[in-house]
Amino acid sequence: MFGKKKKDDLLAELEELGFHDEGDDEAVKELEEKNAKLAKEIEALKAKNQVYEQEKKEAIAKNQDLQLTVEKMEKELASVEAIPADYEGRVEEIERLNKKIETLKAENKQLTTNLEFASNRAMELTQRLEMQTVKMESNETENNSSAEFAELQTKYQQVKDQLATLKCQQAKDDLELTKNELADVLIEAKSKAKEIVRKAEFDAHDIKLKSEEELAELRQGCIRYQNYIEKMRNDSISLLDQLLQQSQRASK
Repeated sequence: MFGKKKKDDLLAELEELGFHDEGDDEAVKELEEKNAKLAKEIEALKAKNQVYEQEKKEAIAKNQDLQLTVEKMEKELASVEAIPADYEGRVEEIERLNKKIETLKAENKQLTTNLEFASNRAMELTQRLEMQTVKMESNETENNSSAEFAELQTKYQQVKDQLATLKCQQAKDDLELTKNELADVLIEAKSKAKEIVRKAEFDAHDIKLKSEEELAELRQGCIRYQNYIEKMRNDSISLLDQLLQQSQRASK
């Protein structure tokens, strides 16, 4: 990926050789604006992902509160079973507990739905972030490497043509440049072109590695969270089933 300084230096060198074109500035500016827009979109997606992560934490906290409530109800049910003489009181208490159980089941169902929604949104956001990163990489590598290299080849060919013309006119115009000096100019231009292309390929590879590491970390985080949510949901269902069984035994 070319930095602005590198692009300006390149354009300045070409301008000194007499091959600067205002269209080059416009093309570079358009490319920079396009990549800046993609960078902003990625930042916005990251911000949304942080919001969904916070919502997940809140949902987990609610699920933990629900588990504590279930444990409290189990203790209440055990205390009711310990007083067999008060049959009517036990029946009323069991009915009250059954109502609470139904309410908790409904809340647990809604919580599970919310957790699944948050998990799906996080996964969708991660996929969008991956697509945007790949898109940005593609723009940078294709536009900065291929387009810039093609442009350099064109400019280099123009320099060669111009120097060939100057060489033909050397005898007539009594130019100061010698044959060796012309060769030095060609060698220097070719060397600069190779160095620019090498730098672009190195920067593109570095960006690709960093993006792959970030995406791998996001994927692992989503997998760990989904496993944790699944465990919490199964634990909640198991606790509710146990409470229902105890309630049924108490009503017999």
